[in-house]
Amino acid sequence: MRKTQMALAAVALVASTAAMADGVKISGTLEGAVANTTNNGTHFSGAGGWVAGNNIRFSGSEDLGGGMKAVFGLEAGTDLNGYANNGGATYGGTQTAQSGAGLFSREASVGIASDSIGTIKLGRQLSPAVLSYAANGTLGNGHFFVNRLAGVGQANYAQPGTLAYEGFWVDNAVTYATPSIGGISASVMQQMRNGNTNGTVPSGAANDAYTAAALNAAVDAINVSVSYEKRTNTMTNYGLNANTKLGALALAGSYHYYEPQTGTKVGSYSLEAGYNVTDPLMVMVQYASGDQATSRSLWALSGKYSLSKATFAYVSYLDASASVSSNFETRNEAFTAGNRSTIVGVATSF
Repeated sequence: MRKTQMALAAVALVASTAAMADGVKISGTLEGAVANTTNNGTHFSGAGGWVAGNNIRFSGSEDLGGGMKAVFGLEAGTDLNGYANNGGATYGGTQTAQSGAGLFSREASVGIASDSIGTIKLGRQLSPAVLSYAANGTLGNGHFFVNRLAGVGQANYAQPGTLAYEGFWVDNAVTYATPSIGGISASVMQQMRNGNTNGTVPSGAANDAYTAAALNAAVDAINVSVSYEKRTNTMTNYGLNANTKLGALALAGSYHYYEPQTGTKVGSYSLEAGYNVTDPLMVMVQYASGDQATSRSLWALSGKYSLSKATFAYVSYLDASASVSSNFETRNEAFTAGNRSTIVGVATSF
């Protein structure tokens, strides 16, 4: 009898593992680079940056019948030294943040999806406002993207706390995304009040809930999106993003208007152009400016060479004016007047 029970248990384990394996996907990005910066000299960076930070992701779905399916996503940030990194932050109080808190600090969500009704997800997720900009307002090069979003023209964007406090990967969130209808789709996120982080309710969470929404449209070769995000008692931000491709030439741009609860309202913009010299080689120039009172600006010149569909090498040169501040890689690089950075690296996706 005992042998029979053990045999049945083994069969059940194999069956459940096979079912899980059929619906689970493991993916991610690994990137390493050598950077030379004005402030910190030459150093190795194992945190990535061109793509979106090194990460490993577990995702999957299960068919529920009737056109419905269950979906989930678990994404952890890492670096090439094996440490948890690139996870954004979770705010641990009204005006503070804890970088990289938790294992799956980029995403931990579960939901229900339908091609006809849309998708609803619960848990830690990327803000629709940030995703709207990343998908439509830029051509790539996260080294430029991170600095553009966190610093250029938005002197108060990271206050109080950090960029993640304002809205990036958001804890305790409920998100609904519509299906695409005629190339038009929308998504909305609401962070639940009194949600817990690491088993406790952060101080101020009941009053500082985050809301975000984005409307995306694809018309012929033009992709456009508008976004909105608001952190109660902190800030409101509006965005307009667009990109298009004309043969070998790709163009992108964005405009953001930031309204802090206290302080100066700021408008900032970015313009980007990329050209495929050959199939594997692309060159790119990017410029962003804002906060005219202090003449903040940032520009980048980059080259990207695809070694395969999943792997590429790149070189990127960044130059900042005035007092653009941002964490650069893992060295807390502060972009001040005349600050220059050159990064040479390689990245692969799996």
